[in-house]
Amino acid sequence: MCIRFNQSFGLPALITLVCVVGVTPYIALQLDSISSTAQILLPSSTLVTDNVNWFVALSMAAFALYTQYTNLMPSVNVSYIKDQAFGHQFPTDKKGSQCGLSEKPFIGQCNYDAAGQLLTHL
Repeated sequence: MCIRFNQSFGLPALITLVCVVGVTPYIALQLDSISSTAQILLPSSTLVTDNVNWFVALSMAAFALYTQYTNLMPSVNVSYIKDQAFGHQFPTDKKGSQCGLSEKPFIGQCNYDAAGQLLTHL
């Protein structure tokens, strides 16, 4: 139920659309500048430099999710694992491919029980 704008759903939707359209170029410029800087600073032909746009976007998305979750729930329930080289995969304790590889089936044997850690709050 919309309390503001005289129970109108159209005006808040229009305001949201204008904000999203206005912010999108700014975010694109930020991603491009960070990617360009990473390509200049990092050595050539590494996994990161070959896929720098993906790494920057995923890093920013992870940071945004971390920030959102820390604002929505108590900080004792949120952990941000930065000291492990998981790659683009779900880390497991004993199953999967080599830890750090980003390939199918995207499950890595990293000696870290991510599923168990996710379920500890229950």
